[in-house]
Amino acid sequence: MIVVDASLMVAWLLQEDDVLIVPEVCQSLPEQDIFVPSHWPIEVANALLTNVRRRRITIDKVDSILDALGIFRIMIDTPITIDQMSDLTHFAASQKLTVYDASYVHLAFEENAPLATLDQDMRQAARQLNIALVPGD
Repeated sequence: MIVVDASLMVAWLLQEDDVLIVPEVCQSLPEQDIFVPSHWPIEVANALLTNVRRRRITIDKVDSILDALGIFRIMIDTPITIDQMSDLTHFAASQKLTVYDASYVHLAFEENAPLATLDQDMRQAARQLNIALVPGD
């Protein structure tokens, strides 16, 4: 199992250079069980909309791009409860991350799973918590 952040998945879906230059990412994701926080689908959809608004893709391409997700085995974590919000907020503050980004790091930590991200702040937090990273350092 691997935790994959939304920005890395969108980069993969859009075949962006920063992901394509890392063969380890391109080849391994379809073979993995992917575990993501509950807000992940919204983040992916929002990133695609942002790309539409920036005219990098057309709205007509969104459905075919999302169809590519069908090759993955994606499991979505349950939403956090009101009671868990404080813990996640404190975790995010201690790691100097947004709560969105902290949710990926925390999920990887709790599941003892590697974290797939290109975000340097998330990678730094993962290193401090001894979480395996994809791509590796």
